[in-house]
Amino acid sequence: MVQSINNKSIVSLSNLKIKKATMNKIISVIIIIISANLCFSQQYPVNNFYIQNPSVINPAYTGMRGTISGFYDFRDHWSGLKGAPETMFAGIDGLITNNMGVGLKVMQNKEGIFSQFAADVDYSYRLAINEIQSIAMGLSVGIMQSNINMQNVVAENMADPALSSNYFNEAMLYTGIGFAYNRKDLTASLSSPIFYSTQDDKLLQTSYFFSGYDFYISDKIWRIQPSIMVQYMFYALPTADINVIAEWDEKLWLQTSYRTDKSILISGGIFVKNIGIGYCYDINMSEMSNVVKGSHEIMLMIESPYSLTKKKAIYQNSRRRRNSWR
Repeated sequence: MVQSINNKSIVSLSNLKIKKATMNKIISVIIIIISANLCFSQQYPVNNFYIQNPSVINPAYTGMRGTISGFYDFRDHWSGLKGAPETMFAGIDGLITNNMGVGLKVMQNKEGIFSQFAADVDYSYRLAINEIQSIAMGLSVGIMQSNINMQNVVAENMADPALSSNYFNEAMLYTGIGFAYNRKDLTASLSSPIFYSTQDDKLLQTSYFFSGYDFYISDKIWRIQPSIMVQYMFYALPTADINVIAEWDEKLWLQTSYRTDKSILISGGIFVKNIGIGYCYDINMSEMSNVVKGSHEIMLMIESPYSLTKKKAIYQNSRRRRNSWR
């Protein structure tokens, strides 16, 4: 009788272990699926140099510098945390007429076992309203490939079909749009780098609104620009950046920003002989600050002396030599 009870107990414990193992496997797969959906939803990676390089989020600024120009941007999120996001942007653009620009941009984003690679072609058209006003429109078309590295997944049964399928590896086409308005020292823009994609039937999946005003002092040597940028993603609450940038003689600049997701940004840069270098440190002030460190971002910009057109850009801010479309 005792032996029978012991046998039943052993069987019950075995069944419990099997059920627990099965539940753990199911929970692990669910977590992977949820994480993949969050990662591969049409999010656009954070970029803090959208003032110095607005074409990274708005195709209306494609070719804004007139000459053939290129940039490279790398962001290390939450430095020191294993598997934290790392994002790279790179691109090249230029004017083909006095009011049309074209460019090519690539993006790579890694978050733990997840990765994304995107490439798009950008086009802009600028229309002069009068001598002090202009409006620009932009369009981008691209493809994004999403992948998951199953080699870094730890599970009890690695032979599970859910872990060996191509469910998490997919490609999608997407389009982006942008608009920009300039009136003397006032700038306002609205853009959606992922306006529509073949993955979700939603418009304006990622959107940005930016507005800033330039104040000049000391015979136009110093430029002070307060600005605001609002970011909207369809799966999250909107966030806003409140920025103040000080620039000396278009060579040196310092910027401080407050982001409503509880972070403070401090950045600066130098531009000499058609080469610009920028650095940004993102201080995390949220509850995660005890776990993760700040984020680092660097940017390199190169303006070549060559242009695809000999015509002068249709609208230039007479107070500024560089970034004439902004």
